[in-house]
Amino acid sequence: MPTNPTSIQGPITTATQAGVSSPTYAMPITNHPTCTNPNQNPNATRSKPSSTRTRNTANHPSPTNTKASNHNKLKSTASIIAQISPQTRMMFLMSVANLEHHRRAEARSAAQAKAGTTSSQNHPHKLPNPPQRTPRHQQHRPPRQPPFRTHTHNLLPFRPQPCNIFPMPFPSSTPAFWWKNPPTLAAQLLKPLAWAYAKIATWHGQHRAKHAYYPAIPTISVGNLTVGGGGKTPLTLWLAEHFLTQNQHQIAIISRGYGGTETTHPTQVMPHHTAAQVGDEPMLYFNHFIGKPVTIWVGKHRPSVVKRAEQAGATLLILDDGFQRQDVARHANLLAINGQSPNGNPWGNQLTLPAGPLREALTALKRAHFGIVIDEPATHANTYYGLPTYRLFTSATPETLAPLQNQKLVAFAGLAHPEKFFQTLHQNHLNVVQTIPFPDHHLYTKTDLKNIQTIAKKYHAIPVTTAKDAPKLPQNFAQILKINLQGEDSQSIHAELAKLLA
Repeated sequence: MPTNPTSIQGPITTATQAGVSSPTYAMPITNHPTCTNPNQNPNATRSKPSSTRTRNTANHPSPTNTKASNHNKLKSTASIIAQISPQTRMMFLMSVANLEHHRRAEARSAAQAKAGTTSSQNHPHKLPNPPQRTPRHQQHRPPRQPPFRTHTHNLLPFRPQPCNIFPMPFPSSTPAFWWKNPPTLAAQLLKPLAWAYAKIATWHGQHRAKHAYYPAIPTISVGNLTVGGGGKTPLTLWLAEHFLTQNQHQIAIISRGYGGTETTHPTQVMPHHTAAQVGDEPMLYFNHFIGKPVTIWVGKHRPSVVKRAEQAGATLLILDDGFQRQDVARHANLLAINGQSPNGNPWGNQLTLPAGPLREALTALKRAHFGIVIDEPATHANTYYGLPTYRLFTSATPETLAPLQNQKLVAFAGLAHPEKFFQTLHQNHLNVVQTIPFPDHHLYTKTDLKNIQTIAKKYHAIPVTTAKDAPKLPQNFAQILKINLQGEDSQSIHAELAKLLA
């Protein structure tokens, strides 16, 4: 191995003396056993004709004196090392180590070739026979269940199966202890908060009633006493359809526009509006009555909205979710009552929020003129605390039901009680393979839509949802099942309304 010429001590023989173009060196070596010949004169100097380097010979140790010979070898080696600088010694050791690594790598490669295995890389610094790993993009992983923006206990991963054995009942999105009577321990612990809430709600309603605005045209209020899911939206549509048949009213539906961004001031819903701007229910009303003498108005301050609707030429007002909003007087105060409440009790444990489902105390029933119970089973015989009641039932419209026959369906809905929509699908003997409930007034994101499409492709099914969710979805994203109300009490309700509005 060549060594660094700047770190070897010894006389330099120039290029002129050697007859070559590069400098060479002569290193005196003393008592080196490999440089002497026993047959030569010990004092003679051995030189190579092909090199200008001269070496001094040393006496060859006697074969009979092995111990002395080994001692001389060590002494000679130590003398050579002492003449080399530390930098040269370090370079020498590194070179030896590098050669040893290469030798081991070659031996390892030969062994692998002999065994019939190949390695992707034979790097000398790697451990021998590193474990072979499958690239990440080639690894097999089980498909993940797509996440949804809802609680896991509301996600029902049903397997494809005939609708006649569809798992029932569906879970409710409200706390279970709300519907247990007598109240459970959880409801008892929340009673102080419920008492405070009821007092504040009563005072707030009375304060608004003292400063209420009295419209100059007939006004009907549709509301409920519990949190969501009473059937206010289909009842509002049913009432507007009834008065349209009389051909004597310009109807205005007044809504809060829950979740909308353009509800600070009175706003009339127009074709360019979206559900994110004015709310999902106002967009449902607008799409339902396109081309008919019905206008939709939204706004936080309801008296101002009513005044604007009157100025626009309305002759009949329908206040959506107006039972608790007593800042506008009304001629008819109607209550929508859920006839499919858990345990058959529409008022639950009869406690207000947060201990129960009531928005105000049951004493508020005296403000209602009558109630309309929607989808009440024939086995129920509720008296509703003396409140006069009529009964209506929901049914799917034939034009929206026909395309869903003989199809696998993935049903999803963003309602207060999405289980009612799933129940309607089941009652119409549709093949629903999976249901996906979302929170009420849920605005669907791109992730939600992608997850719904993923599940639909998995089951080779088509998505189906409600008319209330349709304005929040891309066009033609899902089939829409529309619901209307009908029943034997329809004529009685119309007659009662005529008396109140006269």
